[in-house]
Parts: sequence; C-alpha cells; structure tokens
Amino acid sequence: MRPMKVYVTQNNHASIRCPECGRQKNMEVSKFKKHHKAIMVKCTCNFSFPIIFEKRQHYRKMVNFMGHYSSEDNSISQKPITIEDISRTGMRFRTSTQNQVEAGQNIIVHFVLDDDQRTSLDLKVTVVRVQGLEAGAEYTDANIPKALAFYLLP
Repeated sequence: MRPMKVYVTQNNHASIRCPECGRQKNMEVSKFKKHHKAIMVKCTCNFSFPIIFEKRQHYRKMVNFMGHYSSEDNSISQKPITIEDISRTGMRFRTSTQNQVEAGQNIIVHFVLDDDQRTSLDLKVTVVRVQGLEAGAEYTDANIPKALAFYLLP
C-alpha cells in the first residue's frame, strides 16, 4: 500500500483519516518532526496503513511541462528543462545535462500551463538546490501571477 500524505500545520498538528473506516484523528506530531520515511499507524478499527508527513507550507502539484530557462543578464541562452512540480513558492525541474545550473543562481524560467488559456509564464527564480539533473528553485517575487495561483487551487 502506498503511504498516504498527511499535511502538518505550522503548529505541528495533523489530521489523519483512516482509509478503511473514515475515522479521523487530529494529533500533535512534533515528535515525528525528524521522520522522513513512512510510518505505520493503526486505527481503532484495527486497520493499519502507512502515512508520511508532508511538512511543506504549500501544496505541490505534480506536472510535466516542457520549458526553458535563461539568465537574467542573457549571459546564458535558452536551455531546455522539464518542470516536474510547482507550488506557490517554487518549483522542481530537471535539466537535460548535469551542471547546467548551480545553487544561488538567478534565472528566468519560461513554460506554458496546461490550463484552458494555455497561459505562458516567465518567472524569475533563484536556484536553491541542485542534485544531479534535478534542481529546486524559489520565486524571487512572492506575488505569483494570478493564472498560476488559480492553476494551483486543489
């Protein structure tokens, strides 16, 4: 069985719902703060299931957008990327070859949403993490475009 994601609030509380009987329990989970792997929980109905705590502040949507990036000063021409997930504060993307971007680098990412309007976006981001071909970036502007905000609604 695949682990169920349980979102942790800022005050370290989580609401866990049993997939078997539907019972829900709200609990304080700060003792699990360092857990990064799934844990097994057992409901009062005796059904056991794996959960994993999601500590992100914002919902992260899995996507598969082809796009490209370039540097703000145009010293780097357009390089292809695949955006793999996106949230209100940042994104995770994959480059085509290793060592194309580095942590701390400011770039402009261009891609098109798969919404009805096929909204084209150019977002300024700062690369915060690079691991092989994968990179994580945060938006430099906290005010994301309205189209992206609507797209991210669950």
